[in-house]
Amino acid sequence: MNQYFYIIFRNFQHFFYFLNSFINAFFYLKKDGRSNIRRFGNQFDTTVSLSLGAQVVNFTVDDPRITVNSNDNQNYIFTDIPTSIEEVWFQFDYADTFFLSNTVGVAGST
Repeated sequence: MNQYFYIIFRNFQHFFYFLNSFINAFFYLKKDGRSNIRRFGNQFDTTVSLSLGAQVVNFTVDDPRITVNSNDNQNYIFTDIPTSIEEVWFQFDYADTFFLSNTVGVAGST
């Protein structure tokens, strides 16, 4: 154990770089999320479903004309999407569990 601390203090700059990276990776970056859904083709489907990798809080969309509903804070249904927009931007705060983008799904239906 003494050798470990010796290496840390011998390379003090590297220790601070590691500490800063650790803080950014595990605290800052997993705090909130922001993304968008682009339309497929000429317009959005009548209903767009978004399934996130875990429950989130404070889910909001940028465009107030869009109606968003959720029963469990993980799966969201978008309706009333204006035909004039190409993207729906949304944001949220992670509740308890951080998730990666490969656990997110989007589906449309007419």
